[in-house]
Amino acid sequence: MDTCDASRSDQGIAELVCFSKKYPQLLEPLLERSLPIAQQKLSSIGFTYTMDRYNKLITLSTTMKEPAVHRRADEFLQLLAVNVGVQLAFTVFTEGVSYCIIKIWRPNLGINKEEFRKQKNLFWDSRKALEQLTSCKISIRFATIVVTGKSEGVKIVRKMAEDCFFSNESPAPKIRKAKRELKWELKREERKMRELKRELKREERYLARKERELVRKDIDALGRRLLESSIRD
Repeated sequence: MDTCDASRSDQGIAELVCFSKKYPQLLEPLLERSLPIAQQKLSSIGFTYTMDRYNKLITLSTTMKEPAVHRRADEFLQLLAVNVGVQLAFTVFTEGVSYCIIKIWRPNLGINKEEFRKQKNLFWDSRKALEQLTSCKISIRFATIVVTGKSEGVKIVRKMAEDCFFSNESPAPKIRKAKRELKWELKREERKMRELKRELKREERYLARKERELVRKDIDALGRRLLESSIRD
């Protein structure tokens, strides 16, 4: 990733920051098709997006100086370069969204293409359930898995993907176990909420009773004062 200050104003303040990322040749048709929508979406948040077909570069330029914005720009380009669609890649500009790129093909493990295909299918079969469990979006591109979502969910998906491809462990039993634990946790929370509601009702009844008692005392005190006043008169 290249970062460059493009120019400076008379006051010496950097006006433009550029981020570039090389993309593989096979992605060029996809990037070209998505270029108009990418430019439209990015311009709405202060970026200029260009594609250099000769040097195989995609570039983001901005006048914004916040480090967090620059980091998000870098992440956006990285996702595009591994064949993640514009709509999904654009979510990295949302506050609280994390991402992870997992390389799932490692030749040094001695796994042949057929075994790798079986592992890939095994993980793919569990993808929907894993997305529901973690509220993450999971994309499988060639020999890469891309995960976007909350950081806690991203960590869970990464662990299950690594166990599946590098330890040959199916995600399905772990997902079922996690769902059971989540179900019991929800039930515990529901019991706590019901108990809290009962406690609130008891408090409301107690406060209402105290209020009635105070009103009666005030009425009695007022009655005594009126009676004493009438007697004096």
